[in-house]
Amino acid sequence: MKLVIFDIDGTLTDTKKVDDACFIQAFEETFSIDISNCDWAALKNVTDWGITEEIILNEKGRTPTPDEYALMQKSFFRLLKNEHERDARQFKAVNGSSDFLNLLYQEEEKFTLGIATGAWEKSAKIKLRGKNIPLESISFSNCNYAKERDNIIHHCIHEIKKKTP
Repeated sequence: MKLVIFDIDGTLTDTKKVDDACFIQAFEETFSIDISNCDWAALKNVTDWGITEEIILNEKGRTPTPDEYALMQKSFFRLLKNEHERDARQFKAVNGSSDFLNLLYQEEEKFTLGIATGAWEKSAKIKLRGKNIPLESISFSNCNYAKERDNIIHHCIHEIKKKTP
């Protein structure tokens, strides 16, 4: 079995710009902290969960509460959904990505597919909406399961193994 695991932002979808803008705005709405000049590369875990946790830890000396995470996610998902409705072109697929993914999917006896993203599940699904990607047939992992990218990938592999005879 050959595993092929994809990321979303910049790999399957060209959504980095809209994702960043909505995340920054949601962060400001939720925590009253401007992260527009944040150096993402300096953060330990560049996932939605990891970014939120690390910045709040640095700024407030604590991790976000469950209610704060929920408010952040609600705001972020609302902003992404609004942007998708306002201009769906901001959520376009990377050229050829849907065709390539579907080609591999049709060769399921040769390849087992997965998606492992640092996005929260709901935001990932907003970004993948209408991209002709058979999500129900592909193992899917995201930062709802782990804040570290390595653990997200391991979770995806674990999900693939559960589905494979």
